[in-house]
Amino acid sequence: MLTAIKMEVMTPSLETPDEGCLAIDFHMPAICSPIVRPGRPAEAEPVVSKQLSDTISRQVLIFHVAL
Repeated sequence: MLTAIKMEVMTPSLETPDEGCLAIDFHMPAICSPIVRPGRPAEAEPVVSKQLSDTISRQVLIFHVAL
């Protein structure tokens, strides 16, 4: 199984100045489970991606970027 969390340094919007953008992608290849068919995404992929996104978004995360 593979999870990618992508973040981008950006200027926040005026409507949500204290929020950023976070993209989470979860992949479950066919080798992980007999119910996953080769060439087709597992039904659990979008569900797990959403759960991870919701969990991480609820946390207070502070990132310091040195420029």
